[in-house]
Amino acid sequence: MRFLTDTTQAEQAGDAWFASIRKAAEGVVKDIVHSAFRYVLYESPQYSGTFTANWKLSIGTPDTSYEIDQLGTRQLDSNRRVPMFKRGDMVAINHAIPQLNNLPNFTLGQHVYITNSSVGINKVSREGFAASMFSPLAVRIEEGKIKLRDVNIGAAHMLARAAERAGNRYANVTQSQAQKGLMWV
Repeated sequence: MRFLTDTTQAEQAGDAWFASIRKAAEGVVKDIVHSAFRYVLYESPQYSGTFTANWKLSIGTPDTSYEIDQLGTRQLDSNRRVPMFKRGDMVAINHAIPQLNNLPNFTLGQHVYITNSSVGINKVSREGFAASMFSPLAVRIEEGKIKLRDVNIGAAHMLARAAERAGNRYANVTQSQAQKGLMWV
């Protein structure tokens, strides 16, 4: 019968193994978030681009900031019209993509938030009185409560679809895939 008297080497091997598993798991979570965030950007309906450009990705606490007209798209063009964008147009997407730079700071156990604090005017009519009130645009779009232009049809429920897509794509990640990095977009 043999007894281990010095467990240092076994502990070090175990610690190294757990560290590699943790690193691989963090990589998978980062890949999932990266994929989901990009999907939301590409699938968000657009008009002025402000809604899509205001998607935020934060770690630890939700980013509820809102930048009105950061793209300068509310300026009238030469025909005195506001430029109109459609789902997938890159101007607004390119404005929001740098939010992915927050991902390298993620470690397991932290919360990752994908938020949009855009507000829209919701017209309400009661007893002949028309009032406008600001309401969360992202919630109304996600719930399908806004009539979208034809170029944006199907863009509602983008968060739910991103979550479903991530669940389908990452349901059976192997150890080999986790160690290589997935980056499905």
